[in-house]
Amino acid sequence: MTDIENHRASERRAELVPVMPNVADESAVRNILTENDRRNEVMYASFDPITGEGSIGERVEVSISDFVMPVQWLPVEMMNIPFVSKLVKAGSIDRFLSDVLHVEPNDIDHDKVAEKFIRLRYRHDFPFWAATLVWIHNKDAGADVLFRLRYPQRILVSRFEEKRKAGLPIRLILLKARQWGGSTTTQLYMAWLQFFHKRGLNSLIIAHQGTASDEIKDMFDTMIKEYPIELLYDMGESYNENEPKMVGVGKSGSTSRVPQRNCKIKIGTAERPDGCRGGAYSLVHLSEVGIWKKTDGKSPEDIVRSACSGILLRPLTMIVMESTANGTGNFFHTEYSAAADPDTPSQFEALFISWFQIEQYSLPFENGEALRDFARWLYDNRENDNVLSTREECGKYLWWLWEKGASLEAINWYIKERSGKNDHGVMASEFPTDDVEAFVHSGTMVFDKYQVEEFDKACRPPRFIGDVYADGDEGKTALENLRFHEDRQGQLWIWAKPEEDDDVEITDRYLTVVDVGGRSSKADWSVIL
Repeated sequence: MTDIENHRASERRAELVPVMPNVADESAVRNILTENDRRNEVMYASFDPITGEGSIGERVEVSISDFVMPVQWLPVEMMNIPFVSKLVKAGSIDRFLSDVLHVEPNDIDHDKVAEKFIRLRYRHDFPFWAATLVWIHNKDAGADVLFRLRYPQRILVSRFEEKRKAGLPIRLILLKARQWGGSTTTQLYMAWLQFFHKRGLNSLIIAHQGTASDEIKDMFDTMIKEYPIELLYDMGESYNENEPKMVGVGKSGSTSRVPQRNCKIKIGTAERPDGCRGGAYSLVHLSEVGIWKKTDGKSPEDIVRSACSGILLRPLTMIVMESTANGTGNFFHTEYSAAADPDTPSQFEALFISWFQIEQYSLPFENGEALRDFARWLYDNRENDNVLSTREECGKYLWWLWEKGASLEAINWYIKERSGKNDHGVMASEFPTDDVEAFVHSGTMVFDKYQVEEFDKACRPPRFIGDVYADGDEGKTALENLRFHEDRQGQLWIWAKPEEDDDVEITDRYLTVVDVGGRSSKADWSVIL
């Protein structure tokens, strides 16, 4: 046989021998699919804010047989209230009346017990309060809807509640992807504190521009219009059904007052910060801080300081700065970075919400086979750096999305959305995957941002802080008896001292190269190598 015939024969034999899949790769694909199921179960877990099943915080299942909801999952804190614990132990309102209050069960007392119980739940269960009393505009058009927390909103409220339940002030910087309702959630949480936790809590909301402040005011108008007036009073207080629930304060139209709770809601803008001065505020929401413009005599720092300077570090006080990212080096980036760094002192804690934590950014596969094929492709291309178009990402990047926590369905959506954008920076700006990418608006950098982040982990504080002294400040004596003196207020930071060896005679001095900085707080460091 000729060489060509031998080659063709070997090809035919190869066609007859099935290609055995790599066992390790198949195991990896199964692991990916199992983990994907787990991620979807977390995001789309059963959540019923009315009964409390699957709601935020630690819950306990209780049964009150003759209540409108016989079975509920209550926040565990409610069980520390004697009224609640006795009612739950009785198992029904009628038995509570007869065994605990020693009165014959009747409709009037039955309704009073039910009202007191539901008011207590409103006070301790924000998702329940929001889903039963708070009407908001439907973003999908149509009639107004009750405010039912979505997955990222539950993450945010959980952070608020951790601080409130611990008796600590709430201080949070929120870096977010777009369009999931973080601002709405924050503002309504403040209203909940005003309506159910303490009278006289004044709130201030500063938007980035006038149109945003108009939307915020419209949201409050919608909410208060449908809000039951009796719940603005303590149980048993008298009220007039026709009395106003919100009245204007002053002539500017920026401040409203809820007279029943003796609290004010002021809405200002970063464009006109003078209108945000004055007033005793306990709750402040600073919206889209990253895009506040800095002009002569007005900087984001000045506005924040003016709005928040009078707020004490006490329970039921709240300062929330939130924004989408808008580049690096600005005020919002500096404050978020400090809050996110455990080694940097900050009053705030940082929270980042990624695009893949938002339910709507997910695209299901046609069937299970397509899902498995995509999982296999993703694994096979996890080291692939090649891209064929500016409208797609390489397999290595998509695998990184998986490692960051995105589901396969979310990555499938990302691929589809990315095909409509000609630059990675645009996608990263609108749909950041992590807080590093969020602040980077360009797809090409001199240094890979994640390698820089890896180097940052190895950064350490200086081993020695002090100054160098000699016998004099000028002339020959400035080089005599040179010595380093440690002083925590010194201006010289040292990571490694020059090597010393008593057996070696030094005849030549060190040559030091100095990158000279400045003396102001905003100047670069002077660096000596």
